[in-house]
Amino acid sequence: MDFNGPGTSIFQETPLEAFDSNAQREEEKEALEEQRRRDIELKDILETAFNDVSFDNEDCSGVNFSFNHSDSNYVSEPAEMPQERVSNDTISSIDFGKHFINEKNQELQTPIRHLKSIRTKSIDFNNHHESDKYSDQYRSIQQNGSLHDIVDASGGGGDADALLHYNHCIRSNSLGTYNSIKESKFINPEENFSLCKQYQNTDYNSTEQLQVLYDIRVREVHRLTELIDQMRNNHEIERGELNRQLAFGKAENERLRMTESELKNVIVANKSEIENLNLEMDSLKKTVSNLEECRENLLIELETSKMTVNDLERKILAIEKGRKDKTAVMQYEADIRELKEKHADSIKSISDELNRCKNNLDRTVAENEELKHKVIQMSQINDENLAKKSEIIHRLSKQIEESQEQCEKFMKNSFSEDNIKLQMEIKLLKDENCALSSKIETLEKNLANVEVELKQYECLSNFSAFESNELSDRNPDKENEYSEINKKLREELYRALNSQKGRRQEIQALQALIMKKDEQIHNMAEKERLFLAEASKFREDIGDHIAELKKFESLTAQKESENKRLKDLLDKAEKEFETKLKVFEEKCQALETENSFLRKEVADLKTKLGKDKLDGLTKYNEEYMKFHNDSLRRVREETQESFKLEILGKDIEIENLRKEMEEVKNLYVEVYNEKENLLNQFEKERVNLSSVDLDDVKKLQKELEKSRQRILELDLTLRQQYQQEVGKLNATIKQLNFDLEKLKKEKGHDVNEKNKILTENELLKSELEQITAEKNLYFLNCETLRKEVDQLRSDVEILRENSDKERNRSEEEHSREIEDIRSKYEIKIQKLNKEIELMLTRSISTDSKYTSPMKNAGKGFRHVASQGSPVPVQSASTSPLYKSSTQESCTSPISELKKDIKLSPYRGSNRDASILTDPDPKHLSKREVVRMMEKLGTKHEEEMITLENNYKLEIMKLEKKWQSEVDSIREKIRVEMMNLHVEELQELQEKHRIEMENRVEQEKKEAVVALITEWACEVQSLKQSHAEALAQVEKMKMKYNTAKSIALRYKSYFTSKAEQMKEEWKKVEEGYESALKELEKNVHMLVDVREDEVEAKIQSITRAYEHKINRMRMKLEKYEDLLKSEGKGDGGSSSKNSDEKEVKRSSKGPDKLVVPNSHLCRKI
Repeated sequence: MDFNGPGTSIFQETPLEAFDSNAQREEEKEALEEQRRRDIELKDILETAFNDVSFDNEDCSGVNFSFNHSDSNYVSEPAEMPQERVSNDTISSIDFGKHFINEKNQELQTPIRHLKSIRTKSIDFNNHHESDKYSDQYRSIQQNGSLHDIVDASGGGGDADALLHYNHCIRSNSLGTYNSIKESKFINPEENFSLCKQYQNTDYNSTEQLQVLYDIRVREVHRLTELIDQMRNNHEIERGELNRQLAFGKAENERLRMTESELKNVIVANKSEIENLNLEMDSLKKTVSNLEECRENLLIELETSKMTVNDLERKILAIEKGRKDKTAVMQYEADIRELKEKHADSIKSISDELNRCKNNLDRTVAENEELKHKVIQMSQINDENLAKKSEIIHRLSKQIEESQEQCEKFMKNSFSEDNIKLQMEIKLLKDENCALSSKIETLEKNLANVEVELKQYECLSNFSAFESNELSDRNPDKENEYSEINKKLREELYRALNSQKGRRQEIQALQALIMKKDEQIHNMAEKERLFLAEASKFREDIGDHIAELKKFESLTAQKESENKRLKDLLDKAEKEFETKLKVFEEKCQALETENSFLRKEVADLKTKLGKDKLDGLTKYNEEYMKFHNDSLRRVREETQESFKLEILGKDIEIENLRKEMEEVKNLYVEVYNEKENLLNQFEKERVNLSSVDLDDVKKLQKELEKSRQRILELDLTLRQQYQQEVGKLNATIKQLNFDLEKLKKEKGHDVNEKNKILTENELLKSELEQITAEKNLYFLNCETLRKEVDQLRSDVEILRENSDKERNRSEEEHSREIEDIRSKYEIKIQKLNKEIELMLTRSISTDSKYTSPMKNAGKGFRHVASQGSPVPVQSASTSPLYKSSTQESCTSPISELKKDIKLSPYRGSNRDASILTDPDPKHLSKREVVRMMEKLGTKHEEEMITLENNYKLEIMKLEKKWQSEVDSIREKIRVEMMNLHVEELQELQEKHRIEMENRVEQEKKEAVVALITEWACEVQSLKQSHAEALAQVEKMKMKYNTAKSIALRYKSYFTSKAEQMKEEWKKVEEGYESALKELEKNVHMLVDVREDEVEAKIQSITRAYEHKINRMRMKLEKYEDLLKSEGKGDGGSSSKNSDEKEVKRSSKGPDKLVVPNSHLCRKI
């Protein structure tokens, strides 16, 4: 490349040649300020303009834009890469402003320096092909000296050189706007022209020119973005259309697959139908072939019969020719009869076979109709059974739901009631435990108080002993008195200790009561557990019933599926039978007339058989009903006896309970009588003690009243407790009886339901067995029909073979007979020929004149005799009879016989002639002989005509006779076939009747077995129910025994309690009386000694004893109150009031006791 040429333009990027630096610098200095301003504006414009535009691949191409045009073929293919040109030009415009930015040292690069730097960069590139041309033009301009005119101050131009420069820049730039403007299809030419004008009008190397280029590029970018958007939209539209087409294609493929599968199924079905039709066609073809064979055989037989007829005709002709004797006629008639009989037998056998086939067809049609009716009835029965089963299942489901609801209600109610009762009992027992614990605490406190009192007594006794010692020291006379007092006090101490022991025993008894109550609570808890276990068992039973119901439903579903399968089989069989029936109906239309007669006979036979069957069934039903009634009576009697035994056992148990209740009542009455006796004793004692002081009596009366009140209260409490316990026991017994009845009812209901379900299952089983039996019968009937058809076919074949054999035998016999007849007639013919020759020789010997013609005639006769037709030569050659005989001999084998018949009169005539001429043959002349021969010929012809007419008449008569005989034979055959058919029908009916009887017997046996199994199941169920009832009775007995033991315990407890109370009361009374007596003795003794000391001591002792007595009474009252609280809560308030009254009385008691004692002391 020539680097000394002119410089390149800003857009062309070609090297410029060096020119004078001074002029250039002056021009550049003037344009520096404008250039800076323009550069700043350009920067701003470019930054704002290109921020919105995305250059993905253009940056890389714009950095090294000169490398993209390294190909040598760039000029030859300017329009192949327009996008690369655009991108290069856009980035070259971006790089354009960079060359005009000032450095820090503010040294502006001159165009020469800039171009030198570009030169150094573009030395190794060969992409400036058009710039060489431009440089040559530029050199020529420079040589001419017009270069300075080009570069003006304005930098633009309006000359031709400026236009050249513009065109060169437009063509040679990397964008190729010129070419693109010319060759573009998207930009309007008016716009291109306006852009060219703007570019020409703008200043060279100015910002306006750059802006024009920038606008062009921006428009192209917008155009390209629009094109891209359009392409994207088009692509999306096409994509959517393709997706739609794909969806449609998939749908069509699926539809085609479905159609293919349907077509395959249809093809399979059609194939199966085609196979079935082919099989039917094969069977029909076989039948058609068999019928054709039968037809051919019949045609052959007809031909043979025709042949036999012809043979018979021949024989008749031969017989007519040979002899007219009666013997021959008889033989001929016998032969004809034999042949007719044989032919009639063959026809009869064939007609029998045909009638059998017809009858079999009729029978099969009737059986098919019956089977059709049976199938219809079976379908109706199956539908009814299905409806009944659905109703039964619905009803059972409803019953199960109701039973479940009842069970839930019963469980809820029973559990709620039992739980409430148990909770109430537990609460009561807890209250009792609390009360007993409080009692124990109070008793413990009382024991502590008693121990304190004992200690006080010990202290007092020590103090009294000390005092007694002092007194004994002071007064030895009074030691005896103090010793006695000490003894009394010791006795009182022992008594107090004994009373403490009794109280401890009471405490132990109370503890035992508490233990018993705990045991009762434990028993109640166990009962609750048992009830819960029974409830769980009931739930399990319900679950088992539900499982059984589900099994039954599954069995019903299986049976329904089996019924459906049977229906499908029946439908298939119906279709097959319909196809077969159509064929049979077509065949059987012609045979309906004969069936009517047979049906009448069959109806008569059926009526007879029906009567016999009804008689047998009635007898069997009567015997069966007797057996059934006897068995039912036996079972009912056994069940009644078992129930009677159960009722008797329960009555005995109830009587035992009543006896025990009466014993308890008697015990209560005894206790009450003992109490009354005690009261009477107390009254008697009171009367005895009336002599005692009034104060003591009043006190005793008060105490007795108190004791009575206590006794009455105790009686009330005991009665109430007894009544409560008796009521509880009665309630428990009633509940147990009610529960037993409920359980019996529920179990009876469950047993009935189970029996119903079992009966329904057995009915379903029996129905299924009936269906299967009928199906098997149907198949057996089909098989029997097939076997019968095969047998009939085999019979027909056997009959055909027999008929063929008989026909062959008859043909052989006929052939033999014909040969025999031929041999006989040939012998006769030979004899006749010999006689004729003799007669001719005689006639020749009589007249020598006629030797020559007679010889000729003899020769002719010989020739004819040798051929079987002895006729004269002249007459044979001239007469028409000869012509007809020759024609007949050529046409049929009967001509020979006709010839024999025609020649027979000639023979007779020759005989007559010989007889006439024998006496005088010499007198006859030639003419006379000819005349005689002509007369004989005419006579012979007339006789032949008469013979032919007679022959025809006889043949007609024979044909009529033969036809009449054939018709009669046919009628006989038909009658015999009818009789045979009737016999076969009777045999079949008898077989069917025997089979039906066997089936009925088997069904009856099965029914008996089923009944026996049902009875066994019922007996087992009754035994199970009986065992369950016995178990429940045993449970009730156990419960009754437990209740009885509890009642006896309570009874013993109350009796022991009453006895203890009596003993304690007696002890208290005795102690009180002894104390009073001792007090009286002590008072009398002390009155004598010292009144004051004795009074003080007596008052202290009496107070102490009264205090003790009051405590004892309080304790007794508390104990009674506790006993009352155990019985009733109402007794508590009365016991409290009595306690308060007694406390008041006890508080008042000492004063009253002191007063009489003091009064007595004062009296003493």
